[in-house]
Amino acid sequence: LSLPPSQSVSTVSFCLLPIPGTRRPSFG
Repeated sequence: LSLPPSQSVSTVSFCLLPIPGTRRPSFG
């Protein structure tokens, strides 16, 4: 996966909370 730093947070949270249709940074 080659995503920008801004999308990195969303990707990490998405991996921790794999919810369909949810791309919100849990850390944000």
